[in-house]
Amino acid sequence: MKQFIYAGPSWAVNSYPDDLEPKTSLLQEWNLSAMSVASGAASNFGQVSKIKKLDSNLPVIFLYCEPLNDLENITGLTVRDFVESENWQEIWHECNTACLNAIDNLSNPVALIGAHSDLVNNTTNSFVIESSWQKWIAQQANMPVIDDVINVDPIDGGSYPLSRCWGAEVIHRHLHADPKFKPHPSLLDAIWDIYFFWEELQRRGWFFEVHPNYIANVEFAHYTKQTIVDFLDREGNNNVKILS
Repeated sequence: MKQFIYAGPSWAVNSYPDDLEPKTSLLQEWNLSAMSVASGAASNFGQVSKIKKLDSNLPVIFLYCEPLNDLENITGLTVRDFVESENWQEIWHECNTACLNAIDNLSNPVALIGAHSDLVNNTTNSFVIESSWQKWIAQQANMPVIDDVINVDPIDGGSYPLSRCWGAEVIHRHLHADPKFKPHPSLLDAIWDIYFFWEELQRRGWFFEVHPNYIANVEFAHYTKQTIVDFLDREGNNNVKILS
């Protein structure tokens, strides 16, 4: 019997690199039975739509996707409009709010994990398991996280504060594909801040390129499992079974 619905982007599907062993996922490590709608390059709106189509009242464990994957649906703007706007941060927050509201409007009980993007300005009724998997990884990699701000210290010297983790490669991919884009300088700085952060996490053994690696999945699953079980128990699934 399935115990919950598991949703999210590639971060929910498996650890990376995905062409080498070993690999795993949070769901695999939790060892609980679930219906998975998670998929690579998923958007929050897309995952909400898949959950609704299941027509099930099971609770949902939702790994948060990058809100900019729903940019056009929410704002009507193109990626070029976004990257060239001096108001790109306000646009990002508009997308974030719309995505959180869509998840909150599900009839299912929902537990959220900040994954591809942190949970920022979360005012929904959803239960939060962890607001930022990325900041949790940073702590395990011995990066100081003080007042929700990461002190990133790249190997080539210097340091900088990082207050919000997000799926910057969603935009970087478009910049790489179309050199005619003229991104706002502050957006470029924000993208490189994330990439240098991920590079440092990889150097310290917790990341692979733009995804959490095997150990990051195993350790975070261990860290969150009891909270997952407690959430499922509270939502009426009083006999949560661990798979053998």
